[in-house]
Amino acid sequence: MIKKYLIILLLILSPICAEQFSFLHIPIQEEGRIKPIDSFARNQLLKIYGKSKLTIYEKDNTKHNISAIDWLFSILKQEPSSLNQIIFKIENPDVVKSLNLDITKKLTYSFNQINNGLNQDNNKELIQNIKQTDKKYLSLVEKQILDLDIKRNLFIKLFNSASCIIPMTVISNPLLAKAFEISESQGISYFYYLNNQIKIHHNLQKLINVIDTEDTSNEILIELREIMDIISVYENELFMRNHSSKLRSSDILKLIPDDVEWQSPWNIVDQIKIGNAISEENMLIISILENLLNHSQSNKDINNKNLYEYRLTIEAVTDINSNILIREVNYNQSNLFLWSLIFYILTLTSLLIISIFRFNSINLNLLPVILIIIGFLYHLAGIVIRMTIMARPPVSTLYESIIFVGLITVLFSIILEIIKKDHLSLFVGTIGGIILHYISFRYAADGDTLGVLVAVLNSNFWLATHVTTITSGYGATVICSLIGHLYLILAVFNPNNKSQLKTIYKNMLAMTFIALFFTMFGTILGGIWGDQSWGRFWGWDPKENGALLIVMWLLMMIHLKISGMVKGEGYALGLVLANITVALAWFGVNLLSVGLHSYGFTDGAAFNLLVFIIFEIFFGLTLYGMIKYKNYYLK
Repeated sequence: MIKKYLIILLLILSPICAEQFSFLHIPIQEEGRIKPIDSFARNQLLKIYGKSKLTIYEKDNTKHNISAIDWLFSILKQEPSSLNQIIFKIENPDVVKSLNLDITKKLTYSFNQINNGLNQDNNKELIQNIKQTDKKYLSLVEKQILDLDIKRNLFIKLFNSASCIIPMTVISNPLLAKAFEISESQGISYFYYLNNQIKIHHNLQKLINVIDTEDTSNEILIELREIMDIISVYENELFMRNHSSKLRSSDILKLIPDDVEWQSPWNIVDQIKIGNAISEENMLIISILENLLNHSQSNKDINNKNLYEYRLTIEAVTDINSNILIREVNYNQSNLFLWSLIFYILTLTSLLIISIFRFNSINLNLLPVILIIIGFLYHLAGIVIRMTIMARPPVSTLYESIIFVGLITVLFSIILEIIKKDHLSLFVGTIGGIILHYISFRYAADGDTLGVLVAVLNSNFWLATHVTTITSGYGATVICSLIGHLYLILAVFNPNNKSQLKTIYKNMLAMTFIALFFTMFGTILGGIWGDQSWGRFWGWDPKENGALLIVMWLLMMIHLKISGMVKGEGYALGLVLANITVALAWFGVNLLSVGLHSYGFTDGAAFNLLVFIIFEIFFGLTLYGMIKYKNYYLK
């Protein structure tokens, strides 16, 4: 039976196959980081839609999913259907009414609907007033209208970001097509026109010399005027596309390599217009991008040839490793942390079933161990892949610290299970892993989780020592606290099982020493880092104080135990409250927005933190009081 489990484990954890370089892997610069365009597309869809995959509902209530890259591809090509996709979510019906929109079941609307509503005279004036008002004085509806306007503007920027390299008109007349040096009924882009402007004007002049220019009904002249009218609109960088909003050029699509800040197609067009020299490599890159956008993604022969040439050019002019781009796309698509969450939930479910129905089969008792190990390996794989992509330890942001603490929590529970073989450690570890996963998903929804490091964290050595150690201490303390929760629950509802309570107490005590070691050692390392970075070992910074708070609390509980001032239930209560010290050190000090640790600050977490603290205090004191009541009155 064990062999079967191992075979299943190997199949599930088979390595992700590397893909061939495709449109998904084209590098783009966003927020200072070079990433595949797949990640860029996911971030933009996340900002507008709230999810990294678009769900479209048909009239018959059937639904299908559109990937972020397909959504972005349709927008870059300025497909009219992209303007009618239901993508803008409005949570407040009052905002819907202010835009004069019909209230739908899901309160989701297309760009055209949102744009028409925001462009109404009264809303234009309202938005201007909102932008000039301090946010703290805005009502909820005004804040949501402002947020909707920001999303609308982001959509417009994306819609126009590649407008200079997609066909602006199709030339049907064969003589004009020859003058423009293209095939009949082929489209030309503004970039193509600028890049070949001298030749095109020379050819047109020869064509005009042989036709009757006074014949206003001449089909060649009529089409030529239409073409030049369209070009003149692009010359002013102001044009309209199938709706009432004025759309301008945009430089959000930074695809062209440069020394510091990459350039967008429109930046290159601007450089051409003012006569600046453009390198052959950049001209080649933008030409390839033009070909990619002008052909369907399903046209593999054309795309593969262009992409191969594009990859060679990019690697020749930059130090970008395209294998890292491929790896990041694989990471995006594999959803490793979602899979680890699924297996943690399966582990918890199997533990509950085994405990409720009291199965004693060896194979069934092994099932939760196999499931949590699979989940842990998915979890570990996700973190390791992130490390290889970013070339740094995975603890530089609040999101990364959450998934890393979750990994440490599960790891300690697996180690305790191997030693104790009582399934209690697995129960505690899976609960910790599940909760931290859900918290991490909340932070992942804020945008790119593979962001560039702030200066204070720009040290791989200290990230690999201090931050890793202190976050391991967080994980160990969380395990201590969860074991304390379990002890109080069993002491209330199954107080006669003395042997089980004794086992839990020993686990709790052992984990306390482990947690104390990591938090104290991590705090000392932090002081050394502070001395090297800021010239002082300790400065009573909020983050430093938060780490010290955990150390002092754990030391206090150990001293109370050694002195005999607390028994099992009192010690468990203290460790339940230790969770509050972790929350304050981890999240609470960020709310102060002060100190030299100017990274990881988060808004809107105060209420959630308060609810958590109240719950922990209520939970711990209530169960502790019930234990004391039973011991005093029911004996």
